Amino acid sequence: VQFQDSRFWGWEGKAGDSFLQPVGFGVDAPNNRIDLHQGYVDVRKLFNPNLTFRIGRQEIKWGTPGPGDPGDRMIGDFGWSNIGNAFDAIRIMWDTERYGAESFASVLRKHENPTAQSGAAANLAHRSDDDRHLFGSKFTMKKLIPQGTLELMYLLDQDDQEFNSVENPGITAAAIAARGAKKNRDLAVHDFGFRAVGKVQKAIDYFSEYHYQVGDFRGRTHAAMAGALG
Repeated sequence: VQFQDSRFWGWEGKAGDSFLQPVGFGVDAPNNRIDLHQGYVDVRKLFNPNLTFRIGRQEIKWGTPGPGDPGDRMIGDFGWSNIGNAFDAIRIMWDTERYGAESFASVLRKHENPTAQSGAAANLAHRSDDDRHLFGSKFTMKKLIPQGTLELMYLLDQDDQEFNSVENPGITAAAIAARGAKKNRDLAVHDFGFRAVGKVQKAIDYFSEYHYQVGDFRGRTHAAMAGALG
């Protein structure tokens, strides 16, 4: 179990202090900044000596560190930030001398209950928002590359959402009707990637990571790619 409390040095703050928002103080009430950073339970060797189940709030870091690169490019704990990153997740991990694998399912945002504050009261009947989830799977090959490690990764960011939601408040019935059948703002982005880290002739360190994304992003077709080499 691990707690966190992040605030400006010597400043307790009060409601309306807008400069507190960039560091995450707007998440809770102004005087309620102590939060649970990690709290999870591990179940080890239940069906296999190399298998671990982890349930609860936890840090998830993907990517073997490379020269000058921490590795957690797509998903990590953001240890450099005042408020670290953690996930409410169910995770299964399998690790051996030659191979490793893991999968997880996490909740990024809980289901939104319609309120007048998060959307025009007259439009609440046109509102629908499910939990936002992040799913992931990774397979690691530790001996395939001489003096190196190869990781294959897949992530799915998914959220079923109608127009009038916390991210799209106050959409009127007329605006929804004008858009016809395209009245949802669903999010379903698939990320496929790999990362290679190792040495050449025991003298040159290298890392390489590439990702390609496809899917739907709030009513728009999504496609993106990125890479890093060092």
